[in-house]
Amino acid sequence: KILGAGGYFGLLRINGDAYPWLAIEKRSGAAGWRLTSPSILGDSYRLQSSSDLQSWQPVESQSASGCFVEFLLPDGAPRRFYRVERVPAP
Repeated sequence: KILGAGGYFGLLRINGDAYPWLAIEKRSGAAGWRLTSPSILGDSYRLQSSSDLQSWQPVESQSASGCFVEFLLPDGAPRRFYRVERVPAP
């Protein structure tokens, strides 16, 4: 983890994707955490979590509406590893 302004930031590269990072920060003025990753407008992305970096479970999916896709986690969310995966078009 690298401590950044307002939260912790981690680097992540998935299957050679051109968008290699996932920013994690504490939400100011609200409960929970914000996970943000660059995206391509209109593409779908899936947030996944793991306790061991081996088995990954889907948490939430979203379609990108801009340059970044954002996922929100509540304060009570378990400590886990997170990654974002771009979902291939059907």
